[in-house]
Amino acid sequence: MVSVHSRHNTLKVATRRREAVATFEEIYKVEGPAALVDTDFGSDYVSYNEDELTDDSKIRHQRQNIGKGSRMTVGMHWRTLDYVAFLRILDSLHKRGVTAPPPPQMEAHAGPNTQVGDDTQAPPSKCRRTTKKETHKNVFDGHPSKMTDRFLDLQSSKGTVPFKPMVNPVWLEANPSKEVVDKLPWLQGLRSHANNGDLTSKDIEYLEELATWIAKEEF
Repeated sequence: MVSVHSRHNTLKVATRRREAVATFEEIYKVEGPAALVDTDFGSDYVSYNEDELTDDSKIRHQRQNIGKGSRMTVGMHWRTLDYVAFLRILDSLHKRGVTAPPPPQMEAHAGPNTQVGDDTQAPPSKCRRTTKKETHKNVFDGHPSKMTDRFLDLQSSKGTVPFKPMVNPVWLEANPSKEVVDKLPWLQGLRSHANNGDLTSKDIEYLEELATWIAKEEF
């Protein structure tokens, strides 16, 4: 297999996710989700020769209905299930074109100049709207066994530091020298209380597979 990290794909995915951040923030009533979207935190996108794919990868490729010229996503050992779920939710919100509900309007109060028949009640709040975007998924999930050990290069000029809820605590215990920021506690448990429909059936299936793999993985 030819494994080539695609920086271009990583940037495109991060851009789409940033476009969904404001909606996520409004719907889930949290602060700071934009800080979790960074190209350094995202999966790798690797190219491959189809005739060199393993049997498992071929099955995944077919099952996810992916066309030719696609890439395989490869995650990282250190990421938590909640963080992976967060990224998948952003992907889902963007793909479906979900917009957050507008803020509730103030209820009008009758005054001395109110005429009979005036509408003195605010209109009911609208549900979040969805506009399905015509996008072609050109990636498929690699098996968790293909995850990499790539962590952030804190010596680089960018110096991006991940947040503690993003990092698998077992991995962090095995790598105590890695720096994390202890903020954004709302990320913990996100996978279990994601809104109905914000994770696709394929997302749920992959997260369950990933959970099984992480449970038996030794760092």
